[in-house]
Amino acid sequence: MRKLVIVPVLAALATASPAAAKEISAARICGVAACVTSTDKAALMRLAQSSGPLASADVPKPSAYYEIRLQMSEPGHGVVGGWDVWWVPSGGALAAIGESGSPEWSSVGGAANEFLKQRTAGLAPFPKPRLARVVVGTRLARDPNSYLALFDPSWPMSPDSASDWEQIVLTPTAGNPWSSHARLRYSPGKRLLWRGAEYFVVPGRIAANIEAARSLDAAPAGRSYAWAWAAGAVALLSVVAATVRRRRRG
Repeated sequence: MRKLVIVPVLAALATASPAAAKEISAARICGVAACVTSTDKAALMRLAQSSGPLASADVPKPSAYYEIRLQMSEPGHGVVGGWDVWWVPSGGALAAIGESGSPEWSSVGGAANEFLKQRTAGLAPFPKPRLARVVVGTRLARDPNSYLALFDPSWPMSPDSASDWEQIVLTPTAGNPWSSHARLRYSPGKRLLWRGAEYFVVPGRIAANIEAARSLDAAPAGRSYAWAWAAGAVALLSVVAATVRRRRRG
């Protein structure tokens, strides 16, 4: 099944001349257990006309989503192609695999978003993605699901690049618009994440956990050692105090 970036495809359809005659003739929208099909060409054209590029800061965090198969038709030729996209209701966004091979995102206009919501009423979405395995460089990471934090859109972008990139390979349990086909690399020297075509500054705690292939939810190592030292000191003082009391009684 072919996958192309949604923005250029839909934009071309939205501005095509009548002579071109290609159109989105159907959309098959699937949730976790069932699918619905729409042949409302007017609504599907509004979907094409309302889509536009989505800024990195507006890309939704991993959450529930639907899969959509767009069917293309041409008079006299019938079905001539199709494209797979994902729709994320919480962010009003569509995603598809771009020419670079990485997920690319577009916005969905209000009317088109409402159309999709109506068509999926009562249709359970795919749940928030899960990761079966994460490898940082050559190290198998603990708590793979915590690595969904790598798709946090709030991290600041950086104009810098690096020369010490380590690959981060994610293995999702099912296809989804975030981790499927995601090309991630991390620079320990500059604490940067290379996600898609952009670089992001990784928060210090998360950077330390990536470098140690720990859970990204783990507390900083220094803090853990401090708490362990404090607990040990309290236990030692308790033993000393008990010994002194026994000697006094004796």
